[in-house]
Amino acid sequence: MKGFIYILTNPAMPGLVKIGLAESVEKRLKSLYTSGVPVPFIEEYSAFVLDMESVESQIHQHLDSYRTNSKREFFSISLEKAIHEVSSIIEAINQESDDEFIDNFYSIWNCPFDDSVLKFD
Repeated sequence: MKGFIYILTNPAMPGLVKIGLAESVEKRLKSLYTSGVPVPFIEEYSAFVLDMESVESQIHQHLDSYRTNSKREFFSISLEKAIHEVSSIIEAINQESDDEFIDNFYSIWNCPFDDSVLKFD
């Protein structure tokens, strides 16, 4: 399912970031601001992905050593490192998807792939 991977922080939870998924980050922020949270979460990063469940799962597996509770989406990691790790994973997944698309395109048309046609001056 298409949607967003997000990284949130909350001033009431220093040292923690929340990494999750949502169809709408704005709606997710509103739903998290409940009576149990003294101040609202802050959106620090978000990226649109084509398969948010799969991407989130890969991110959570990669960052498992930083997870504070296996049943929650909170990680004890610096914001900068979280953004770097999450964006790197998303970039790698997007590159794999692009490569797969190109390979499929060329195989459908039964012609060899020549990456020189993709180079621009």
